[in-house]
Amino acid sequence: MHQLFVFIRKEFQHILRDRRTMLVLFGMPIAQILIFGFALTTEVKETRIAILDNARDVYSQQLIGKFESSKYFTTYKMLESQTEIEPTLENRHVKMVVVLPRDFQFSLNH
Repeated sequence: MHQLFVFIRKEFQHILRDRRTMLVLFGMPIAQILIFGFALTTEVKETRIAILDNARDVYSQQLIGKFESSKYFTTYKMLESQTEIEPTLENRHVKMVVVLPRDFQFSLNH
């Protein structure tokens, strides 16, 4: 066990003595954080969705209007039946399907 600590101490001394090794150890990760921090974003924008509106009432139309006016979602397709959901997702034209149930207005009020 003593030999391990001696080895670790020797390696640390070597790293701290060599400026190029210090640059690689500390400079490169800092540069990557700065570069990727500006290049990458986790914000969701213009995600294509499909909507199955089983309710077809005023409230569901208002919700669909909010989806369509949002910068986060783009309505790709309005589905007519439950059987269209799986093929729409499988062909990867949309990321998600929003299904509004028949009792949508009732579930909002209760």
